[in-house]
Amino acid sequence: MISPAVSSASSINMSVHWARVKRPGTISSCDGGGVTRTDDLFRLRRGGNLVAKKREQSFTLFS
Repeated sequence: MISPAVSSASSINMSVHWARVKRPGTISSCDGGGVTRTDDLFRLRRGGNLVAKKREQSFTLFS
């Protein structure tokens, strides 16, 4: 199920993108940044800035 925050993110701020990591260290979708070592959902801004994450885990951002 997609949460309202995810489905409406693009309409609120076009510079906000979501990346879901299939397995630790694997990025399935992102724009301007990257995430590793997590299996949760991240919200990214262009340039790879971390906006929010659902739970505390190791992560790496790069642009």
